[in-house]
Amino acid sequence: MFKTKKRDLYQTDLNGLLYYRDEVRIDQWSNGFEYYLGPRDRYFWIKATEFSEKRKVARIEAQIKNNKISIQVEDAVSKLRVYLSAKNIDLSKSITITVNGNTQFVGNANLRVDTSAELAKDPGYKFESYVDVDVK
Repeated sequence: MFKTKKRDLYQTDLNGLLYYRDEVRIDQWSNGFEYYLGPRDRYFWIKATEFSEKRKVARIEAQIKNNKISIQVEDAVSKLRVYLSAKNIDLSKSITITVNGNTQFVGNANLRVDTSAELAKDPGYKFESYVDVDVK
């Protein structure tokens, strides 16, 4: 797919799913071999860092407009990490993040990079900063 289309991690409108699934399965497609289903907790520039219910799917919609990030997420997620990039937001100005209509962050982004191993596997996943927010 990415041979014909460029991957855009920095798009300003998101509409997708996050889900927690941490299990080993054997089913009709695995030929009797166990396979691991890990979490799909990251969707472009948003990551669920804490789920309130395991094996629960959470619909997420997010938009960036004029340095305001608006996120709607179902209650299966209790904490989010919002990754920030100069490619989709002006990091020199104040940023407002609202989650489900509640303002969770107002201020400037501290430049810090998430160095977790899972992100290191994806060389295209580069963000200058992040903000952790609660889902209320």
